[in-house]
Amino acid sequence: MTDSATKATSPSLLRLDNIIRRWIVERLFAHLMRTRRLVRDFERRTVSAEAMVYWSMTLLMTRRLARSHSARA
Repeated sequence: MTDSATKATSPSLLRLDNIIRRWIVERLFAHLMRTRRLVRDFERRTVSAEAMVYWSMTLLMTRRLARSHSARA
């Protein structure tokens, strides 16, 4: 093994990494909660709840793509 592979990371870098990951997860949940149907657990089947998550993420992705496309034009 190389020295860089065995080098221990500092606790402050690990803490920063955890904060960044937590922020990403919190932003994901915030985007999901913008879809009103996902705010409460109305779905009886997990398949339909999963479909609603996919729908919410599809809406988010199309908004982002449309915004970046219009900025380029």
